[in-house]
Amino acid sequence: AGERDLQAEADMTQVMEMVRAIRNVRSEYNVKPSHAIAAAISAGEREALVRGEAEVLATLARLDPAQLTIAANLDAPAQALTLVNGGVTTYLPLSELVDLDAERARLAKELAETESQIARSDDLLGGPFAQRAPVNVVAREQEKREQFVQRAALLRERLADL
Repeated sequence: AGERDLQAEADMTQVMEMVRAIRNVRSEYNVKPSHAIAAAISAGEREALVRGEAEVLATLARLDPAQLTIAANLDAPAQALTLVNGGVTTYLPLSELVDLDAERARLAKELAETESQIARSDDLLGGPFAQRAPVNVVAREQEKREQFVQRAALLRERLADL
């Protein structure tokens, strides 16, 4: 019985991690809570578990049961976000999540603003400011610049995904 309990707990953990990942994507893409989205789940050897928990996934992750595909092996659809969790791959069609053109425009604008912040930091750090300012102020500016660089990389990645 102990092994069965451990397996049941592992199964539920996997389902909850799938729900969490889908919810995170919904939040990241500002999908309205009332909007149920499509999903394709390539579950491999976990197909029986995922099928058994389809209703829970649909309810907690706000998936559209009519547009929920679960199979052992599915090919990745075009323009879909891919979430991998313990041997289970979930594909969320981006067209279901966002207006692709509007999202591209928003991300491009945000990337341009971030790149201008990087250029501003580069100017500060490469100019007289860096020699005159206290060390902790320069270090804080370098830290801000690094955060902008990381943000720009993330934005470029999201743009490439679209």
